[in-house]
Formats: sequence, structure tokens, C-alpha cells
Amino acid sequence: MYGFVITTAGEAMLARAAAGETLVLDGASVGKGVAQSAAAAKALTALIDPVAEATTSSPAVAGQQISITVEYRNDMSGGLETGFALSEFGITAHVGDDPSGLLYYGSLGDAPQTVKPIGQGMDAHRFPVAIAVTGEVTVTLDYPAGGFVTWDELGDLDYDPAGSAAAVKEELEADLATRMQHIGNITKYDTVLAAASALTVDGTFFGDPSSSIYNAEDKPPNTTDVQYFVMLDGTTGRRVVLAVGYASSAAGRFVGTREILNGAWLNEWREVATADSVLNINQLNSAGLDFNAIVKDGRYQMQGQLLNSPPWIGVSHGHFYVDVFWHMDIWVRQVAYEANSNRVYTRLCHDGIWDPWEQIATMASDPSTAGARAISAGPTDLGSSALATGQIYLVYG
Repeated sequence: MYGFVITTAGEAMLARAAAGETLVLDGASVGKGVAQSAAAAKALTALIDPVAEATTSSPAVAGQQISITVEYRNDMSGGLETGFALSEFGITAHVGDDPSGLLYYGSLGDAPQTVKPIGQGMDAHRFPVAIAVTGEVTVTLDYPAGGFVTWDELGDLDYDPAGSAAAVKEELEADLATRMQHIGNITKYDTVLAAASALTVDGTFFGDPSSSIYNAEDKPPNTTDVQYFVMLDGTTGRRVVLAVGYASSAAGRFVGTREILNGAWLNEWREVATADSVLNINQLNSAGLDFNAIVKDGRYQMQGQLLNSPPWIGVSHGHFYVDVFWHMDIWVRQVAYEANSNRVYTRLCHDGIWDPWEQIATMASDPSTAGARAISAGPTDLGSSALATGQIYLVYG
């Protein structure tokens, strides 16, 4: 269903309001449900799948019509964390001592409006509502009207408490012009490096599909709709860029940093570990998982048909616990513990080149260590011919 109806409960409220009782509007809300028919919508007492509370403008009653605007913004109630498809909205009300009920129901049917999470910037949706009434009715709000008004709408009001509305308007317009000029300049850049380097103070910019940097070659890999926050060090000129965006990873989002000095990138994007981005065994049970790609500090479980892994013996797939130690994109050390044995392996990466895996000797992996000999020797004795080849010694002293 696409359309708007006065519910059965709403008709009863309007009849009492036309008879002289006061109609009190209790609130508005939005959701993602869809009514199957007008009859089904008319019988509703609440939204089908409510998501969030909304707000409204103050109601106006004129010409046997109640006019009001329902508004939902993603900054309300602490900010919307997860976006959704807005397909329904409603207004609740009551008359006298009756409990609150659904007065008006609106359905967008198969044409829902996408609401972005607050992390992607402000997003507002407005729905004008006109309710026909018979005779004179009195309508009040049981909540503060929180809908935005435009400057033109504000200009129609006799509101100038300090006698300086014109000055306030001029200041707001100047600030808006400055911000729009800044945004316009940023969208001209084709790379994140150029956009971040153009800022002369701490700032932010957004790589959405309307921006040239949406598909920048130096954006975080496999991300879309990225918000960039730039922090400047006035002494060294170094810039730290924090990127927050959607990612194709299991966590579904990317949070990472990269640094700029003298107009050039100092390093590659490094993802910041979050509770949702920590890799676990369920995320890693996939064919083709590459040990060469696990280069961030952390502890991982890796299981499956692994690439560039230590050898696995007597089983159909590899399963390892892995410790990774990272140092300035130059050195990366991996230590892998086989889950179904006592075998331990390690290898080192230097400037992007991996050494072969080496098994760490243990009593279990190298039986000759069981017969290790203990000797006492000074610094000059270690080269003594008394140390036989093919033997393992524990040297102390």
C-alpha cells in the first residue's frame, strides 16, 4: 500500500474533537513496516515495525484542516547507528483521559526512503500531513515541536527578541558560504592526499559518490563512503588522517589511520583494531586465506586451505594459532602454533619479503633435545673442540 489514512481510532478522536473536546497530539514515529492494504492500515493501532521516534512542527488549524509536518532526522535520540529504509510513519494522539492511540498512518509502500546512519552525515526526512476536520477543533501538542524551519519560514514569523535577526541571518549565511566553499574545494581533488594536504587547520571531508575522491586511488582499500578526519601538527607539519567508512570485511566497516609529511604519504593505511574487527575462527574458515596478508599486531586463529602457511601433517586442512608482531612496516614476525600438535613455526618479513618458515625446536619436535648436555663454560671455551658436532648443549657460566 502507498498512501495515508486516518485510522479507525483516529476517526473516533476527530469526531470527539469536532464536538468540542481538545485533540492532544502525543508524538510521531517512523518505521520500516509496510501495510498490505488500506483496510489493514486503517485497523492499525501502532506502526508495523517501528524504528525511532520522530518530531513534528506545531499544528495549524485553518479552513477545516489540520496541517502539520512530521520530521525525522538521524541525529535524534542520540544519533542513528544503523541506517534503514523508512517506509512508514505515524502520529499518535488522545482525547480526554483516553490512552494514546494511532491517529494517522502513512505508508511509502514500495518506495521507501533510505535513512543514513549519523556517521555518514546529517539526514532529514519531512512528511507534510493534512487532516480534514468538521467544524472548529482545538489541537495541542503534548511534546515540544522539534521540526526544522527554513529561513524563509522563519522570516514569516514576528520574531526578533534582540532586534538583530538580520545580523544573525547575515552571520549564518556567511558561515554557510564558507563551509560550502570549503566542501566545494575538497570535491575538486582526485586523491585523499591532495584533499588532506589542502587543509590549513584540523578539518574533515567526506568521500561520497558525488565527490571526486570517492574512488581515489589512495583511499583505504575495499571501502566506500569514507569520512576523513585530518589532524595537523603545527610544529612538524605532519598530518594524521583518520578514515571511517564502510568496508567489505567481515566487520562491515573500516577504521584506520595514515600519515602525511611534506606532501607525501609516510605509510600505508593501517586498520585500527575494534571489538568488531578482531578476526576469529568463524571468519577465517575460508579457502584461500593467505598468511602473507596477516601483518597487523594481534593474535589470530586460522583454519582452512591456507596459503603461505607452515606445513600441516596428517590432516586435510591447516589450523594454527598465530601471533603477529609488527614494527614500522619494515619488520613483521609471525609465530604459528599448530592446533592439533606441539609443532611451532616462525618466520620473518623484511621490507615485504618473507623468509621461509622454520620449525622451532622443542622436546616433542626434536627428540635429540631430550639428551641435551649441560656444560659450564667461560666466554673463551665455547669454541673448544670439546663441543662435538651433531649434539645439543645447554651452556651456562
